[in-house]
Amino acid sequence: RCIYIYKCLNGLIKHHIKLETHHECHQLNTRNKDKFRLPKVTRNWGKQRISYHAVNDYNTLSKEIRNSHNIQSFKSKLFKYLMH
Repeated sequence: RCIYIYKCLNGLIKHHIKLETHHECHQLNTRNKDKFRLPKVTRNWGKQRISYHAVNDYNTLSKEIRNSHNIQSFKSKLFKYLMH
């Protein structure tokens, strides 16, 4: 799921998920300004969608992993993070 979001952000695949950071929504300088807003859900089953889980998982990654320069370095850092 994290690889999917990384590919969407870097234009490697086309996506239909609205990826919006907290900073784009409001101009307040909060510690979550670089994280993506979760898709709005009205029912509990909406939290089971891939778009919700993917954005949530991607937000839990450190900035070092999210700011990787290419897909290979992102994958290696991600797998090291998951195995640790």
